[in-house]
Amino acid sequence: MTKLTAMKEISEYDSSMLAESTGIDIVTIHMVEHGIVPVHYDHADAMCQAMDVSLTEMFPSISEILTLSDALDTEAEVQELFFEPANKMAIRSAGLDPDLRDWIMIVDLRSANERRYRLSSMEMDKVKNALVSAKDADGYICFYSDCQQVIIKKNAISEVAFVVGASYAQFSSRERAYAATMVFEGSARPEVVGLHPDGGEDGEGDRPFATLLDAALNGRDLPPFFQVETEDDGEERFVSVHGLEVIEIPMGVLFSEIYSQNTDARYVGPDSGLAGMDAQGEA
Repeated sequence: MTKLTAMKEISEYDSSMLAESTGIDIVTIHMVEHGIVPVHYDHADAMCQAMDVSLTEMFPSISEILTLSDALDTEAEVQELFFEPANKMAIRSAGLDPDLRDWIMIVDLRSANERRYRLSSMEMDKVKNALVSAKDADGYICFYSDCQQVIIKKNAISEVAFVVGASYAQFSSRERAYAATMVFEGSARPEVVGLHPDGGEDGEGDRPFATLLDAALNGRDLPPFFQVETEDDGEERFVSVHGLEVIEIPMGVLFSEIYSQNTDARYVGPDSGLAGMDAQGEA
């Protein structure tokens, strides 16, 4: 049982209630609760306030640091405290992002499209390392951003910038639970398509998008085609990955149990690839 699970039970909250009271997407809550991604400080604070528990109860291993931060007057002082090397390591290990800033990654593509992603400071470090250590422009950069797993072809990137507080389109399960965004070479704008969740209705079926992610993470060629939803039940559509610059896959496609456990959180229609995502702390 994680600390967030325990706090929800004590406060008699389920994930849907917590999402409704905080405005945090239910996918984010699921990912944090299962230790898959770190939680941003503002999200952690909002969840604790909603459940009427303290941050020290949610993160007991760093209670001393959090107590010291409560006595500080400014956000800059709190940030300085959190960035002290020993504190930074402890906060990260607890599953909390020590960086209070809101980092947005802005990607300019060769197709002249622009994509924006909110990243934790840890995920930003991973992306930076992938860019700096790249020996060539072959392969893909993969990262988690705001309820989505993003795959970007390296040779499709024109420029990447990391900006604090830039605007971006926040993901919403109520609008885009299974809606993936794709950008192709020569395309004037991104295309949004519906995807079938991995595992099928019973969760025991094929997992094509986990397979696709696994290929991208391990430097293999992507499967040449994948199936997308259509409005007509009598029609099937397959999309080629040829010329694909970016695909943003909602985590509900990869973790279908997110919505099966919280059916009122979705309003539209983990495998080897996910096993490489490190657990992040105790929340």
